[in-house]
Amino acid sequence: MWWLIAILAIIAAFFFPRFRNVLLILIGVLAVAFFVLYEYEQTDEKASRSRITNTDVHLTETRLILRSPGAYTLVGRLRNGSAQFSIQSLQIRLTLRDCVSKNQCATIGETTQSLSVSVPPGQTRGVEERIYFSSLPSLKGNLEWDYAVVEIHAK
Repeated sequence: MWWLIAILAIIAAFFFPRFRNVLLILIGVLAVAFFVLYEYEQTDEKASRSRITNTDVHLTETRLILRSPGAYTLVGRLRNGSAQFSIQSLQIRLTLRDCVSKNQCATIGETTQSLSVSVPPGQTRGVEERIYFSSLPSLKGNLEWDYAVVEIHAK
């Protein structure tokens, strides 16, 4: 449908010089509107990453459950400590280590995972997310893991 309108506008601009000027002005206005909308979205996206700090996010009762080689499920509870903003999503970096002894651990896997969970201010929600690691070697010792919150998107 839009392509038909565009073709008709080009034909009209070709045959009617006055319409050509109107069309150029319309294209300019649309270009400025798209630029303003893009800048607004970028500003809002940047602001959403700074509304809640890492200290306001509490991931507790976490477990990493093995489903198949390289596939795990992260289970836990996510608490939003902010009194004003809702968590829309967050990114965490998970690290797997093979520990032969307490002081001798080798990192065997690392991935960054997005968790799409909406948590209103001051509330807690359950988290259950599948996590995939590629090319994990077989364990020589005990599997240990930890996580770090990388980015928080809030509204």
